[in-house]
Amino acid sequence: MDLNPSVTQVGRGEPVADTARVLSRYMDALAIRTFAQDELAEYAHWATIPVINALTDLEHPCQALADLLTVQEAFGVSDGQGGSPWPTWATATMSPIRFCSQAPCWG
Repeated sequence: MDLNPSVTQVGRGEPVADTARVLSRYMDALAIRTFAQDELAEYAHWATIPVINALTDLEHPCQALADLLTVQEAFGVSDGQGGSPWPTWATATMSPIRFCSQAPCWG
């Protein structure tokens, strides 16, 4: 279900807290794609269901996971050397995959 601000009350100033609580009653999870990381955090705070970061100004973890899976599928490893989406790939270091960039190795 695509709920962008132009077709919801959020675009008319309804608080995120109200929207998150109502959507929690209709859905099993929310995937939020927004610019502001703070807005995503607010949805996560008020929702009673899982909130997935589909994209913010700070991170794009779903893309990082897809990139890592592609590297693993193509090369049989997940080394990530020289990875260009560095901030998001850094998030992936929480996984059991060894990750390296032009910075120190993590994982």
